[in-house]
Amino acid sequence: MRFSVFLIAVLASGVIVQAGAQTSAANDPAPDAPALMQQGRYAEALLILEGQVLLEPGNAGAWLDFAISHYQLGDYAESQALFDAIEREFSPSSAIRAVIARYRQPLPPKLLPTLKRWSADVALLAGRETNANAGLRISSLTLNLADTAVVLAIDPRYQAHPSSTTQMEAHVEGELPLGAGGVSLVGVGDWRDRRTPDIPDFGTRQAQGFLGLRGPLAVLESAQWTLWGGLQHASLGGQGLLDASRLLATLEMPLAGCQARGGGETERRRYPIQPALDGRYQGLLASLGCPARSGQVFLAARYGADRPAGIRAGGEQTRADLAATLQLPMFGKGRLDMSLNLSRQRDQQAYSVLLGDIPRRIERAGITLEYAYEIRPGLEWLLRTETWAQQSNIDLFRLSDNTVMAGLRQRF
Repeated sequence: MRFSVFLIAVLASGVIVQAGAQTSAANDPAPDAPALMQQGRYAEALLILEGQVLLEPGNAGAWLDFAISHYQLGDYAESQALFDAIEREFSPSSAIRAVIARYRQPLPPKLLPTLKRWSADVALLAGRETNANAGLRISSLTLNLADTAVVLAIDPRYQAHPSSTTQMEAHVEGELPLGAGGVSLVGVGDWRDRRTPDIPDFGTRQAQGFLGLRGPLAVLESAQWTLWGGLQHASLGGQGLLDASRLLATLEMPLAGCQARGGGETERRRYPIQPALDGRYQGLLASLGCPARSGQVFLAARYGADRPAGIRAGGEQTRADLAATLQLPMFGKGRLDMSLNLSRQRDQQAYSVLLGDIPRRIERAGITLEYAYEIRPGLEWLLRTETWAQQSNIDLFRLSDNTVMAGLRQRF
């Protein structure tokens, strides 16, 4: 860290001012730094504040702005060290401590960004997967016909087939302040196009976009509310597979050095090629992000019910999802991301007389490992492995897949 040692040395000499004090109007070399921060131009503000804290090392307000700018630019470790020094040496007021508490969190996941700037990245990867057509892992299926078990051979075309694969993906996220009241416009978007040259009819394309409003909670200074609305589209082999609209409401606040979030969501799901699957999901969600040594760990959970729009095999479904992500720096400019996803689905009614006349249960587990190494500023080399398996009490829904890909990501 470039300035932490300098800060501690100066503070040890007894040059301390009241926490939260504003920069002196007479000596302020950069009166427009707060304005730049208000506009989300943190890179420009950081350059000004860097000189300001050197000239006025006892100005706690300047150090606070300096730390916040580091955080908003994604330098989490640097910002946390600066916040530690401010709280330790300046003995700030409860109001300033509440401001700092809002930044006592690792950088958030892609779905719910808090960065007060816009950023984007694109990636191109290539590799191989073991089940490019989402095919079955069984060669036969037992059907119950008039109390007689009939063994049905599965056409090899519907069994799992490996293939080379290429994937293009893009992501954009950000936050735009809307005024002095602290309310901001937030947005996030993702796009992914996956091609399987050996099985062209099973290429997938997915896109989703969310816009929302975020602001401080009047009754709890360190908390923030967010309202989101978004759309999702998925296609398989060029045909529309899923169209979904989603609304979320969340409340976020610091908790024991971490950042906690909770809320509710509703989602309307429509399947153009199979309308019988249409339904509406409603549920609760919660997440917790915490520092983990020099990295961060994030936990997220969802639970709710998917109610069919009409008559659907299995009827209403209950769903539970749990995700855990660990991000750690590794080998200099490298970063390792490890993700674990678990989900469970249970139908309330029997799925089919032919398949045992029992409610269907599905359990899915997936692990993703991604190593990214910065070749030059903004450009990363990627190595990603994915594996997932789906278990069910009905053979027809047992699936699995393994994928290995390598490529490049450009950040903007």
